Amino acid sequence: MVDESKFNNQDRAFSAKIRFLKESKYLPAIAIGTDDPDENNNMNVAALYGVMTKNLLPSEKGHQLALTLGYYHPLNSFSQKEGVFGGIRYTPAFFKPLSVMAEYDSQGFNIGAAAKVWKHLSLHAFTREFTCISFGIRYEYTLIH
Repeated sequence: MVDESKFNNQDRAFSAKIRFLKESKYLPAIAIGTDDPDENNNMNVAALYGVMTKNLLPSEKGHQLALTLGYYHPLNSFSQKEGVFGGIRYTPAFFKPLSVMAEYDSQGFNIGAAAKVWKHLSLHAFTREFTCISFGIRYEYTLIH
């Protein structure tokens, strides 16, 4: 017999995002998306969002600096995502696989770093208002370019 209590806190989620406007020299990229869109479940991240991102440094210099601003609309009363969010990301020219980030996620501030170690695999380290440290591995694959 399987002890089901060991398997009831798995982290699983569905997210989707559609970019409506590709970033240009003067305009930011604009997208809408959803995190855990089933409004009938008790997920604490169920939300719709609109977001815009603009890269500020000229690409010929090699450094990248991006600003993001968006708004979360919760899909249920459990959702912790509600209101304005934003962030800043810096990628140095001398080490392109690394990005350092700071963000406000409508609940508090996060600071962290991510490094792409292979084509589709990234390692992450973050802190939530310096109260805890999280580490992670992410596999990412883009269906349509």
